[in-house]
Amino acid sequence: MNPAAKKRLKWICAIGAVLIIAVLAIYIYFDAHSDVSVSRHESKMPMIKLEPSTVVVKVLDMSLPKNRDERAGFLWNNFSSHQAEFGLIAHSTDDWRHDFERLSDALAQKAAALKIDSESLRKSLAFVQKDTHPDIVIVPQAVYQIKFEGRLVWVITLRWEIKPGSLNHVRAYAIDQKTLEKLGYVTCM
Repeated sequence: MNPAAKKRLKWICAIGAVLIIAVLAIYIYFDAHSDVSVSRHESKMPMIKLEPSTVVVKVLDMSLPKNRDERAGFLWNNFSSHQAEFGLIAHSTDDWRHDFERLSDALAQKAAALKIDSESLRKSLAFVQKDTHPDIVIVPQAVYQIKFEGRLVWVITLRWEIKPGSLNHVRAYAIDQKTLEKLGYVTCM
């Protein structure tokens, strides 16, 4: 390599090193001076563990849109995007099948206490579990009863992750209570 090319290469390396140091300095500054951490794993949101006492069942006066193309947006805007209000989930993906059953039982008990169809809810939760890829860990977090063309529908929100992880992804299903037809679905990536 000729001397001029070596000199240019040294300058390029020096400029690259300065840029890397500047980016790191900016990252450290904003991470230290921000209410929201740059790192997903160091978030300042409250951390909760999903327990039977933390799951939610509600009856809402809402209707799923008739237009199939509008349903994912409806589910996201009205259910999935609000799951952050629960906080980040400090929940292990270990033994998640047991946790799924335990939380499903709690949801069914809460539905029965509200005098709504807990047996249909159990079947819908089983459907959701079967509809999920085996490499994805899911646990139910909240269930809402709404309507669709005069029929009752479950909206089931779940936390999910690809093992191992901390269940910070959200998905929602809309399922007809009688037929168990999946009427809508949305997930974050």
